[in-house]
Amino acid sequence: MTTDRTQLIQQSLTRLIQNDPQHTFIDRFYSSFTGHNPQIGNLFNNTDWQHQREKFMLALTMIIESERPETYLQKLGKDHLRLYGVTPDMADDFKAALLTTLAASPGIRWTDELQVAWSDATDEILGVMFEV
Repeated sequence: MTTDRTQLIQQSLTRLIQNDPQHTFIDRFYSSFTGHNPQIGNLFNNTDWQHQREKFMLALTMIIESERPETYLQKLGKDHLRLYGVTPDMADDFKAALLTTLAASPGIRWTDELQVAWSDATDEILGVMFEV
């Protein structure tokens, strides 16, 4: 991903965090992600949502701020496959939920350029996580 796109994503994430200090966007994301596919929803039946919010925010921050997140992403992908039952075919649902949630989040001025940046980044992230 280009430096310009990385900066766009980092700036939008910073604005999101500043305008949503309780990280309610994570709740909206999971509501969208789990709501459209019962198979995905079932993976979260016994979830401690406070802990899940913290893990999601940590992962997002590490991925966005790291210059070389590949090793972290590979481990994250293996853990999701092995521990949680996540499968690569769920990636499209994840991406759709993430982009929809970000586009509607406070503080983010969603533009076509930002949409492309987040879309490309999400494709790259999921590609590394679930490469077999």
